[in-house]
Amino acid sequence: MTRDDFAAFRTALERTGTAYSKAVPSDLTSTYFDDLIAYPLAAVVAALDKARQSGKFFPRVATLRELCQSDSAVTVGTDVPGWVNHDEGIYFCSGCADTGFVRGLTCQGDGVCHIGGGGREGHANAPHGYTRRCDCRPTNPILRRQRELLAQRIAKVEA
Repeated sequence: MTRDDFAAFRTALERTGTAYSKAVPSDLTSTYFDDLIAYPLAAVVAALDKARQSGKFFPRVATLRELCQSDSAVTVGTDVPGWVNHDEGIYFCSGCADTGFVRGLTCQGDGVCHIGGGGREGHANAPHGYTRRCDCRPTNPILRRQRELLAQRIAKVEA
């Protein structure tokens, strides 16, 4: 999706909320949109429709991701969805761009980054930048494929 798709996404999410007699607050709509922005609008709308028709509860983002993957995946011997195109900036996870790490975060010195340093940059009292592992790491098929290829290369070297 792109930012231009927000209105259509909001309409689809509100339709799903209505089915569950739930008013969808704007902050929840924004959160869902940001979490699902990596998927095509058609796949997200189809996932919302499917969740509305088959689910007992208002769908969580993880459920919608699974539905988006299963509905829009074009596989060629892997579980990587066909709509992923790194050359065009379309990633499975837009948060980390399929690197497994969220970069460019800033700790204001309150220790949110969990970095100690004893007076060096990174000390809990000095503002500094940091990187954290992305939540997608265990389930991201791009990263899984990279790990499998690396394991194969290591096995060849050790053989």
